[in-house]
Amino acid sequence: MQAYSFCAETVRDNLIAALKKLAKEQGFTKVVIGISGGKDSTVAAALCARALGRENVYGVMMPDGVQSDISDSVRVCEALGINSRTINIGPIHTALREATDQLACTAKEG
Repeated sequence: MQAYSFCAETVRDNLIAALKKLAKEQGFTKVVIGISGGKDSTVAAALCARALGRENVYGVMMPDGVQSDISDSVRVCEALGINSRTINIGPIHTALREATDQLACTAKEG
């Protein structure tokens, strides 16, 4: 069996090159990305910042009401040096659930 080889720097550089190529082919220079503070969104935002420049990445945090770990998302944006905004979707989510009778269904089932 052949030994497994993995070089994180090479993978990172290949992903950055692919993002640059995609941006050029699709004609975009800026991105908006959802930031949860988790690994996936952090890595995606970091790759975008390297590929497009941190000034061209805008992080959006969308807690549903009170989110105890929102500070993780804020720290990610600060560490990457990207612009960010928090939009609390709690009231919108509640209104959508009310408009589609999902709140009533939940109450009946419970």
